[in-house]
Amino acid sequence: MNLMKTYYSESVHKQWYTEAEVQAENKIPEVILEIFNEIEILPINNEIENGSISTDSTAGGSPKYKETKIPQVIVHVDEAKIQKIVTNTLPSIKDSHLNKVFTEDQALSNLIFIIEVVKKAWKLGAVQQSEFVRFIDLMKENRLFTVIPFIFGCYRLRKEMEIPNEGFSQIVELCFIIIHQASSIYDVFVPSRLMTLAETYYRVKPDCTQEYIFERLKKAPIFKSLGFWEAYLLWSIQRSQKDYSHYKKDNVDIYSIRENAQESVATVFLTVIYEMCTAGLDGRHARSIITLYVEKFKLNEKNKTNIINFLTSQFSAKKQ
Repeated sequence: MNLMKTYYSESVHKQWYTEAEVQAENKIPEVILEIFNEIEILPINNEIENGSISTDSTAGGSPKYKETKIPQVIVHVDEAKIQKIVTNTLPSIKDSHLNKVFTEDQALSNLIFIIEVVKKAWKLGAVQQSEFVRFIDLMKENRLFTVIPFIFGCYRLRKEMEIPNEGFSQIVELCFIIIHQASSIYDVFVPSRLMTLAETYYRVKPDCTQEYIFERLKKAPIFKSLGFWEAYLLWSIQRSQKDYSHYKKDNVDIYSIRENAQESVATVFLTVIYEMCTAGLDGRHARSIITLYVEKFKLNEKNKTNIINFLTSQFSAKKQ
């Protein structure tokens, strides 16, 4: 029997369960940051007629193109250093399902290209139409798609939260491309990570106010989908409980483990409620999901009360 795909059915098998896999996955952001740092974008004082993605059309459907002028750049890639990084870190990422991104020549070349595109967009808004097209195509490759949040996350690791005004629109456009792909394959991991980063990265507008990426990105249909939010809640809870499955069975305080698990699950509920509200999800839909799963997870009365009160306060404040 073929089961209908859902956000949850397509996300649960992407969880990592063994300790070796968890450790390998935790190493991936560090490796990508090292590669990221060996790619430099240098501007040239010229502009060329080219194209970019129309953000508004991407928000609701397939990407479309518009003509615009973009600056020219030179890309400097230290391939020798990148190869050395890969060689040195391979033993620590061999258990990761993403290791082929670094070990296969074409995959590594594609990874470098994606980093180039992100850095061109961020720094100068210098991504050409042909590069957008290739970027869209590469996002259909599962492993490259999975690492894209780690690439965007490099700026956060470098404590660079402000996007230059020249690059803001193209960064938003890239985010919409990623979210569009996530919707087409019912992915939860990538949009959840991208959502967090989009609430972190911003530009300073001419009136000196800050505009965060997520203010635009939340228009994407995925963030209005009950299926996405339900899966995101369950997926987040499952990930939060991973640590509680790796313990020795001798001399274990079962009561303490249960209490810690309860508190951990309750914290996830609070986080997801906040993100639902930030994304502009209808309060009635948020309440239907939260109340259903508060009961299903059999949380104690204290946690249930805190969660429902927080839900009410968040969406009441939103109405005001």
